[in-house]
Formats: sequence, structure tokens, C-alpha cells
Amino acid sequence: MPISSLVIRTDAGCEESLVQAIGAIEGVTVGAVKPGAIVMVTETKSRREDPAIWERVSVLPGVLSIGLTYCNYEDILEGEP
Repeated sequence: MPISSLVIRTDAGCEESLVQAIGAIEGVTVGAVKPGAIVMVTETKSRREDPAIWERVSVLPGVLSIGLTYCNYEDILEGEP
């Protein structure tokens, strides 16, 4: 199961609405929330799902950028999606 941690930079004051939108995405857990930043953790079934979630979050209103801080694919066998 791929696991990734990302920091989302946000417009000031958008954190609450973004936490709700991001938290509603399957496979996503919202961690720390500070003014201008949200920590997001993804746990997906395949490597293809991670970038799809990142893209989905990146286009939400109020998101300025997303930075990958940790990614682990070690339990995915070679050749798996």
C-alpha cells in the first residue's frame, strides 16, 4: 500500500474549507493544520492513485502548492500498477 505525506500551502483563511474537501477524498487523512499549511497523508492501493489524488487536491480553490515530504512504495511488487 503506497503511503505518502504532503504539505499543502494554502491561501490564508482557506484552511477550514480545504480540510473538509480534502478529508472527503477516499484514502486521505488530514494531519496538522496551521495558517497557510495543511499536512495530508494518502494511503492508496496502487502507485497510480497517489498522483491522481495530488492532482485533485492541487486544483481546489485556495491551494497554492503541494510538496511531497515522504513516499513509500516498498510493499508494491515490481510490475504492479
